[in-house]
Parts: sequence; structure tokens; C-alpha cells
Amino acid sequence: MRHISMVKKLFTSVAVLTAPVMCVGTASATPVSYIDKAEVIAQNAQRGADVVGIDTSSDVNFAVTSNEIVAESENESVKLEKEGNSTQVISQTGDTLILPEEASGNLSVADGTGVVAGKEMTDFAVNHSEEGRTRVTSILSSRAAPERLDFTFSDASSLFIQENGSVTINDKDNQVSGVVDVPWAVDAQGKSVPTHYEVNGNVLTQVIEHNAGDYVYPITADPSWSSVFRWIGRGAKVLAKKIGPGAAILCLTGAGWAWYRSDANGWVRVGDAVIGCIA
Repeated sequence: MRHISMVKKLFTSVAVLTAPVMCVGTASATPVSYIDKAEVIAQNAQRGADVVGIDTSSDVNFAVTSNEIVAESENESVKLEKEGNSTQVISQTGDTLILPEEASGNLSVADGTGVVAGKEMTDFAVNHSEEGRTRVTSILSSRAAPERLDFTFSDASSLFIQENGSVTINDKDNQVSGVVDVPWAVDAQGKSVPTHYEVNGNVLTQVIEHNAGDYVYPITADPSWSSVFRWIGRGAKVLAKKIGPGAAILCLTGAGWAWYRSDANGWVRVGDAVIGCIA
């Protein structure tokens, strides 16, 4: 990712230059064609972010180190890795997101972006910001690409869709541990593609309705999520768990600040604010 904070990252471009063809996977070398494809995937992810107005200036560069693909910020780090036939994103606390089964190919780094070569005309790009926000951009290359992509939050007990289309993630203690932003999808000309979430237990499905429309490929689609309480310190989650039903807490989210209140389903987002972090 080309952005203004590249120089100060813990994993600099030097690490990438010393291992330009390293990837995590079974292949012993990365074909030139795959390097080119990885760069295209990263560029398409950037294009989609630009179209919808996502500020990528605080993105943390992914780099290959000790045969791992890692992005590290001041507060936390995330790792992109293979586990059997699955590709997953893991935080330093062990929280794990399993990418859709289409994310089956080699892993690499291009322009500071974690790149996953996929199948069924679908590839993926992973970005992470200093504030703790993670984006997984799905790149659909043709009409043959699927309209449904399943993301599994392996440490969650349940997911809840909110009125604005975003999703709250409940942990094993039935407390909100994260928020998934409202989904978006755009084609190669910036035209919006209808998309929404569906949930089933700890599986989040992004539905991208591209087959019925007249779109220019590739289409980029993005579920972005944040670990709400971790952003404001470990103590915030402890504090939230001690507050009884009906209480409210103001937490940092991907778009700023938002109020949450507790109810029978855990914590529910009830509105936005612009100041403070209070309970």
C-alpha cells in the first residue's frame, strides 16, 4: 500500500526487497505471472477503497518475516497465514477470522498489502490500520465469481445485524467484541453493486448481487471490522462486562465514536458521537 506512513513502519520495504518472491504456501518459488497478479489484486483493493472514500494513510504495511506475513502497528499486530486448506487472519491476542473457501491459493505481499490468490475468479487483499481496523477486500474477476462469500469469526458466539447494515460480533461471554462496518461493493468504473450481510452463528456472509446487473469487472467488495474494546485498552472490556443490563458505553469504532447499550443480546450500537470514551 502506498501511503505517507511507509517510512515509519516496523516492517519496512527493505524486508520486502530482500525477499521479493517469498510467499507462504507449498510452492517453492513464485512465478513472475503471480507477482504481477498480486500487484493487480493490491491495486484493485486500493481502487475500491478510494472510490468509497476510505482513508488508507494509516494502513500498516504487511511484510514477509520469518516465513510469516505480518502487519504490526503501535498497538497490535495481525498475521495472514494458511492453516490446512484455510486462509486466516489472526490478531496478536489469537482472535481469528477464517476467509472464504475461495481463498485457497498462495499468500504474498504487494504494495504493503497481504494478497491471497483464490479460485472461482475470486481473489482477496488484506489491509490493517494503526487504529486496529482490518479490511478484507474480495476481488471478483468475472460474472462466474460467486455472489456469496462466507467469513467465519472462529472466536465469536454469535453475530447480529444492525439496522444500518453493520454487524456486531459477540464473544463467548455474549459481550460485543467487535463491529463489522456496513458492506460496500463497486465495479471497475466505480458503480455501486448491491450488497448486504447475512449471519448464521459465527459465520458472516457477504452477498454481492453482481449477476443480475450490467457491471464492469473486476468488482471489489469489502467487509471491514474492528475490535471495539481493544482499541480503547484492555480495561475497557473488563469495565463493560461489569456494567449491568441497560447501561451504555461510548467506544471507538472504525468511523469514529459510537454509543453501545447492553440488552439481552449483549451490546448493541445505538448511535454515533464525537467526543470522549465513557461508561
